[in-house]
Parts: sequence; C-alpha cells; structure tokens
Amino acid sequence: KGWYTSPYDIPHDVSIVASYKVSGRVLLSANWVYQSGRPINAPVARWEYSNLILPYFPGRNNDRMPAYHRLDLGFELKGKQKPGRRYESSLNFSIYNFYSRKNANAVYFIQDYETQNKTKAMKVSLFRFMPSVTYNFKF
Repeated sequence: KGWYTSPYDIPHDVSIVASYKVSGRVLLSANWVYQSGRPINAPVARWEYSNLILPYFPGRNNDRMPAYHRLDLGFELKGKQKPGRRYESSLNFSIYNFYSRKNANAVYFIQDYETQNKTKAMKVSLFRFMPSVTYNFKF
C-alpha cells in the first residue's frame, strides 16, 4: 500500500574493538557497540468503541526504539607453555555490558493508570550485566 522503513533499518552502527597484550600470557580486550534505534510500530492516538480503548497506528514502523550501546571487557590468561607439551590452555574472564545499561530489547504500550486517557511506552531489557568465565583447552 505504501513505503515503510524496514524493521532492520539501523542507520548508525558503530563498533570499536581494542586489545592490549600485556605480556606473553595476559591479554586485555574491550568492545564498545552503538546502534541507533530500530523502527517500531507506535500508536499516536487512541479511540473508544463500545467501552474498548483501541490504539491508532498511522503506519508501519513510524517510530524508533531508544539507541543501544554497551561496553564489554575481557581478560585472558594463557597457561604456561612448557617444552614438549602438545596442548594449550587459557582462562578467560569477561563482562558483558560493563556499565549495566538497560538497553531496550522490546517496547510495548499500556494504558497509564495514573492518567486514564494516556498510553505509556514500556521497555523490556535483558542482560544488564553478565560476567562469565571460560576455560579453553586445545590439543
């Protein structure tokens, strides 16, 4: 019927990756990601019909979610290499979303109970801060 923005339209997508080898066994890394908000369907008005409050959507993907950004940090410690060994090992510590930003994974709309004639946007956030530990073994 008409043109609309693709759900995968992200005009700004920036990733900065840095790693620093402290020594032969220690590696520090950082990863920062920024994306402008994805398009969403958002109601712009409401109307009442037979005691039902119905939202009015003027078109597809008429609004955008909040911008998304996070910082991931990592620390890798390699196992000691001894002559004659045929295997390698490493221990990794990492933190996903280091500054614990509540990035919106989804947005939904509800009736504002304080002001009955308004609609409120609610965002769903996942993985605010996630540490992890990994042991790698190569043979």
